[in-house]
Amino acid sequence: MMMVAGAVQILSPENGAVYLTCALLCALLATGWADCDTRARGITILPVLYMLYFIFWPGGAVVYLLYRSGSAGS
Repeated sequence: MMMVAGAVQILSPENGAVYLTCALLCALLATGWADCDTRARGITILPVLYMLYFIFWPGGAVVYLLYRSGSAGS
């Protein structure tokens, strides 16, 4: 997805709609991955945390990865 987004932005670099669409898709894909990962691992997360993950997904991804690995880092 990022390769296609980069190619489209090269073709029309000043198009705000393309940027917003790519940003929305990145956030949706990251949130969807976290949802699938929690289900596969049997981790329970409050629904409001998915909304916060979607809004702050770059930081949310780091926090989620640290949370799922546990305090021992295993």
